[in-house]
Amino acid sequence: MLLYIVNTHPNLKSIEHKFLWSGHTQMEADSMHSAIESAEANVPVYSVQGWMMIMRMARSARNNEKCKPYHVRELKFGDMVDLKKLSAMLMTNRLNDKEGEKVSWLRIERLKFIKGSNTILFSYNYFGNYSEQNPSGGRNGISYPDSLGRLNKGYLPISRAKKKDLLKLCKTGAIPAEYHNW
Repeated sequence: MLLYIVNTHPNLKSIEHKFLWSGHTQMEADSMHSAIESAEANVPVYSVQGWMMIMRMARSARNNEKCKPYHVRELKFGDMVDLKKLSAMLMTNRLNDKEGEKVSWLRIERLKFIKGSNTILFSYNYFGNYSEQNPSGGRNGISYPDSLGRLNKGYLPISRAKKKDLLKLCKTGAIPAEYHNW
């Protein structure tokens, strides 16, 4: 995905992705998740809209001060793209680097993608030199699609068992009546 983005976005020249060391993974997102969990702790949630409201209000509810609420962007059905198809098109070689050495993907600490290059630069540490991996197996002239296709052609159905369970929750009142149609 990052190889596609750097080569199709007009304003990007490169992307560097650094992975956190195990045990050193505190991120801003951790505090967001904690705030959302705290805000949801005693609030029943029956819909996506309910979750969105909890996410928006989590920051002020947690800190008991006037903070700007989190910005929540609801994804629509058409926002989901087929990355497997893109991967199959771009990643025909996942095993070896340009020197023929086996790539140990789980040990990588840095990745770098440069516009105009169809290679992935990687390093097993934060400070060492990059090695080069050619995901296309040496093919030249990779063409990137103008846009990515939708992940699904239609809405995904739920299983009969899930529908049965949901209907039972409606009948017993575990899901309030105003959410039954949803």
